[in-house]
Amino acid sequence: DESDSEEENGEEEEDDASATERAARSLGVVAAAVEVYNGARVEDYEPVFDLIRRSALPALKTAHLAGNERASLLASRTHRLCLACVDAHDKVAGASGGPDSIARAAGDWGIALARAPPGDSYAFVSSLRSRAVDGSPAAAAALSALLPAAAPTIARLLDLGWSGSGDGGSSKDDSKEYSKDDSRVVDADAAAALLGDVCDVLSRLDDGEVEIVLRAAPAAAAEIAARCESSKNARRSVGGGGLKSSKNVTPARRRWALLRALPHCAARDGVRRATADAIAWALGAMGAPAVDGLPAADSGYAAAEAAADAAAVLAAAIAARAAAGPEPRSENVDVRIAAAVGDLEGEYPAALVAAADLLAGASDPSAIGSFGDAVSRHSRRLKSPSRHLRVGALRYLCAVADASGECDAADARAAGANDTPRSLAECLHRWLKVNEVDVHDVVGGPNVMEFAKTAQVSIAAMRRAVEQEALGPDAAEALATCALGALHIRLATVWPETHKLFGALTERNAFEPAWTALFEDLKSHQTRCLDAHDAAAILAAAHGRKKGEWHDDRSGPDARSGASNEAAEALQRRMESETIPTEAGTERWQRLGLLLRSVASSPAAASRHPAPLAGLFLAYNAPKPDGSRRAGKAWRAGLREWLKVVKDGLSGGKAVRSMAGTGDAVRVILERCVGADEPDLATLAVRCLGQWRLPHLTPDNADRLARVTDPNTMKDELIALRVEPGETEDQRAVVDPENRPAFAALVVRCLLPRLKRRTGRFAPHRVAALRWISRLDPPEIVPLIHSVISPMEPLVGRVDGAGVRPTIGTPWLDALVVTASGHGGGEMAATW
Repeated sequence: DESDSEEENGEEEEDDASATERAARSLGVVAAAVEVYNGARVEDYEPVFDLIRRSALPALKTAHLAGNERASLLASRTHRLCLACVDAHDKVAGASGGPDSIARAAGDWGIALARAPPGDSYAFVSSLRSRAVDGSPAAAAALSALLPAAAPTIARLLDLGWSGSGDGGSSKDDSKEYSKDDSRVVDADAAAALLGDVCDVLSRLDDGEVEIVLRAAPAAAAEIAARCESSKNARRSVGGGGLKSSKNVTPARRRWALLRALPHCAARDGVRRATADAIAWALGAMGAPAVDGLPAADSGYAAAEAAADAAAVLAAAIAARAAAGPEPRSENVDVRIAAAVGDLEGEYPAALVAAADLLAGASDPSAIGSFGDAVSRHSRRLKSPSRHLRVGALRYLCAVADASGECDAADARAAGANDTPRSLAECLHRWLKVNEVDVHDVVGGPNVMEFAKTAQVSIAAMRRAVEQEALGPDAAEALATCALGALHIRLATVWPETHKLFGALTERNAFEPAWTALFEDLKSHQTRCLDAHDAAAILAAAHGRKKGEWHDDRSGPDARSGASNEAAEALQRRMESETIPTEAGTERWQRLGLLLRSVASSPAAASRHPAPLAGLFLAYNAPKPDGSRRAGKAWRAGLREWLKVVKDGLSGGKAVRSMAGTGDAVRVILERCVGADEPDLATLAVRCLGQWRLPHLTPDNADRLARVTDPNTMKDELIALRVEPGETEDQRAVVDPENRPAFAALVVRCLLPRLKRRTGRFAPHRVAALRWISRLDPPEIVPLIHSVISPMEPLVGRVDGAGVRPTIGTPWLDALVVTASGHGGGEMAATW
């Protein structure tokens, strides 16, 4: 009898499995038919909805209760049919009733989530969420209608996958219920990320409403909110038995994902209670002192490998606290939390933005402290390469200004771009508007041309305030720092007005801090550029890299604590990208050129500081550590901007002519640049030397020499350029005999680039240059001989108190040059 009953049970199970499989195949056929042209062949959706409601869902429930192994197949086919119906209802057309129709039907699909295996439920909700993000109104409507069932499902996924094995946080009943499908258990990191994404989508549809999950599924919302608290407090919140702690500490990334959704899962008091533990732990992990009014930090709240992980949790917790509503009058802790975030030393833009929002709703925002102290503390962040960090610092400073009464917040935000600001706080509001727009966001960003015009007008208004002395010297450093940050904006139309603002800021002696900020940033940035240039040259030499090739020597991603699977790694990357995003600002060498243009925009300031600028110019042209010269397109572009600074700001270098060592070194570099391959570089060098009033280079001769450097006028100028007296008055020499060698040497330097090309349209230039050089005496062609034999021995530099000074040649090279030119006598011959 027992054997017969076992056989009968086995046959019944086989029949159930076969029936389930047949039902799944039938649903798949219907789904495939609905999917054709997004339901274009469907004449009426009511039979399809009835099939889902009266057949598919009851069958799924029966298979789930029976523990049928085919339940997953049936669930996936049911979900496929539901998604096909969703895709066909984006608009009212034909049989489709539009998003409202699918929302009414989706309200009955809760069993498709509650009775499906965890992996299938996750895939179904994730598919609806991705469709809603892509702009599908039907998917958004269906997701909203399913939220009462989706929230408990996600809470169940969190519970099942909390420990990473499917049984760490689940109850005994749940463990038995899903013991046959442990392989489909979803990682809690993936479930937490999905919860935040669903809340973000539905919140955008409801114009930023909060407590979405709390209204749809209060029990699930309470369980999710309890996950955000410290383990000891969470047990009390759910009655002691609903939440069990995991053996391992919860990763910070998971706490971050849950805190993002917390405002939708709890009321204001619940949010403030849950975030208190997170804020206390994060501040303690980042080395900040304890904040009065917060609970003691629980070291087991989360596991963070770096301070950035703690900063992400801190930002999410403060943002949730600010979104929950203003601080109750009975409390006074939010202002202290905001102050603690402002005192952090690291670069955490998301935390600063959240602290600014929290300060706006604090019960006593005036206790934040001095506005001037806050500006001094955050000045380095105002010029950061990260746009998000600049925006975070500016938002925080604007919030402090509003709280301390430095300006009327409403008036500052409503002011027009062309209105002249009257205080530093109003200027910071202007800079916030300039920086908070992502000009590279082609999807959700504004019209770039409109923004560029508004930004130009706004910066011009600040320059006008400086020129009209509406702003005092105390605002000089902060304005200059903000302008340095604006040079990181990759929008060329913003830069010219920024240069003019620097010119107005640095023109007067009273605004000396503005010049100091500009010069120090130029100095540090030039050092970084040269170091990167030298490192790239070493790397290219080591790999034998040709132009256009790239060797990636970076190692693979670091193994992170707790990031043992794909879901954890994806959530970790997302947390890092949203908390400290990477962005493409102004290219390194391009920004060096922008800084040099800012210096050149105020010749008065440059003329007051000739020695420091000359020192930077010499450092830029100094040889590399191995003795070779720097080269390359980017370096030459920087040299071009430097020559403009020397020409306009240092009177061509004449301002440092009398300085021992410095003046001679600057002149050597300028004379070397006369022989540059680029005509514009050579012309700039000639214009600089023309201001030195040298005996052999009068202003008229400097103009002649500039025409020699131009390939378009070189041949005509060489015909009229005579260094030896002729028979008539019109054929007189352009220089006196005693100054002829020096002038001829400069002309030879100008002609050296024309000698390097033998064919093509440059061949006539080479012929004209050689014809003119042939009329010179041997000592006058020393630059030509030097250019031929100088590669035999590299350029060296001498080190003195002012840094590295370039030196032309060595005794060996000098002797070789003079001997080859046939000039020097017995002394040079003996040296050779």
